[in-house]
Amino acid sequence: MNEASKTLAHYPLLLSKYLNGRILDIGAGLDPITRSAEVFDKAQGDAQEVDLYFPNESFDSVFSSHCLEHMVDPVSAVKSWFSLVKPGGHLMVLVPDEDLYEQGHFPSIFNLDHKATFTISKSNSWSPKSFNCLDLCSTLNGEVVYIAQQIDNYDMGKRSFKKLGMLKFRITRHALRISLVFRIAKEFRLIPIDQTSQNGSILAQICFVIRKN
Repeated sequence: MNEASKTLAHYPLLLSKYLNGRILDIGAGLDPITRSAEVFDKAQGDAQEVDLYFPNESFDSVFSSHCLEHMVDPVSAVKSWFSLVKPGGHLMVLVPDEDLYEQGHFPSIFNLDHKATFTISKSNSWSPKSFNCLDLCSTLNGEVVYIAQQIDNYDMGKRSFKKLGMLKFRITRHALRISLVFRIAKEFRLIPIDQTSQNGSILAQICFVIRKN
C-alpha cells in the first residue's frame, strides 16, 4: 500500500542521497518514488527481465519497492535490474521482512502472489523460499552502501508469529467477515495481522542499496 511513499516519508535523506539523475522505478504502480522517475510495471513488460527493455547501464539509479517478492527468480531479477545501473550509480530495493510481514507463514497469508520471503542474513529460516539480502548483493559487481531493517512504528507486541488461531476453522473464517468479530480477534491476538495495511506510517521491510563498481 504505497510503500514507496511511506518509505520516502520516513527516510527522505536516504532516498535523496542514492536516487538521482535518470531513475527507473520497477513495479511502481501508481506510486513512483519521484515524479520524474521512469515507471516500469506490468503494462511495460516483465520485471523479471527488465534488461530486455533497456540498454545496459542506461540509468543513474534503479529503484524497486515491494516487487522482488513477486519474482519467480529473485536472484536473476536483481541481476537484470543491476545491469541497467551506470557505474557509480545505485540500485535500491525494498522487500518485506519475512519475520515481520509473513510472520512464519508461507505462502503468505497476506499476499498470495508472494513467491519469496526475505531476511538480511540468517543461517536458517522457517520459509522454504527465503533469500538472504546480503547473499543477493554478493552476486552483483558492486558495494553494499546501506542495508537495514526499516520497522518504523511497527508494534512487536502485536506480532503473531506462526499463529493462525481462528483461521484454522472454516466457520470462524466466515465469522471474521463480520467487523465486530474481526476487531475482537485482533484485540486478543487470535489471528496474525498485517500492520502495514492498518496504518499509513508503519514499515516492516528491508532496504538495501548497492553502488555499481
